[in-house]
Amino acid sequence: MKTFLFYDLCRPQWRSTKVLFCICVALSVCPSSSAFELVATVEDFIQCASKGEVSKLAVLRATGINPSASNEAGLNALLVAADQGHREVVQKLLEWEVPADLSTPGGVTPLMVAAAGNRGEILIDLIKAGADPNRRDMDGLNPLMYAAVSNSTEAISELARAQAEVNAVDDSGLSALTYAAVENQTEAVNILLESGANPDIPTKAGWTPLMDVSMQGHLEMMRILLKAGADINRMNPYGWTPLSYATLDNRIEAVKLLCEQGADLDKAGGRGLTPLMIAAKKGHMEILIHLLGAGADPNAKNKLGQTALDIAREFQQEAAAKVLAAAIDGREE
Repeated sequence: MKTFLFYDLCRPQWRSTKVLFCICVALSVCPSSSAFELVATVEDFIQCASKGEVSKLAVLRATGINPSASNEAGLNALLVAADQGHREVVQKLLEWEVPADLSTPGGVTPLMVAAAGNRGEILIDLIKAGADPNRRDMDGLNPLMYAAVSNSTEAISELARAQAEVNAVDDSGLSALTYAAVENQTEAVNILLESGANPDIPTKAGWTPLMDVSMQGHLEMMRILLKAGADINRMNPYGWTPLSYATLDNRIEAVKLLCEQGADLDKAGGRGLTPLMIAAKKGHMEILIHLLGAGADPNAKNKLGQTALDIAREFQQEAAAKVLAAAIDGREE
């Protein structure tokens, strides 16, 4: 019988392809006492570690098994013990001089899985034994990022105390705060901010956490980021701001919050699209009316010389066109 553990770090690529980083650990039940009559294997040792069987580990080690050995899947006893929360096993393995940063072929360390599982005491044991809080896996994720995506608040605090680099980014440019923010982990974000995290680090694609949470409509997270100094008018390489994204996904409450906090209503991107034009194209009437009421310019033009009214007519948004025409007439009077 096997159990399967998944570290499902769905890594948002900012509305493009999602990269699923998943470590699947298949662990069999620890062998019975009769199994010790057979030739002991590394797999037996790892299985016992996964079950927290310290006494059986000692017996297996006495047969000559290397406690630092990995199985064919690249797993080791320290990694699975840290994942399962078996602190006594972790301490015993460290006592037997198993390297604290013993990793899988993909660079996943015991500290990373302890962070993901919010195993605070084990995390401290590993760091005291020399585990590097800033070590990266093959995709550039460090233990703090593992903790952030899992909302492992105790682990985040311990890693910050251990001088983990709170503003480090992975190979896609995502920081620990970005991971926590896009997963709407407010407690994790607050701890990271208190530890000195920058709320405005963009990904390689130019997205900031505020852009993503505005698009998702996570109001509390938006308030947290704005209070921490996130740039409300920051524009990515595609010419889009947090207000643009909130408008695109019809997040009226997010739009209201951004307007209240001083967002530039007429900030235009690469093609000259303003939030009002986006609302007109999509037919998002409540947002369109709110933007006009907040002072958005209905006469602004994009790079093709089109106004929001022109765009509404082009996309057959009759209700939007009617409201925009009235707004323009009202300004001309």
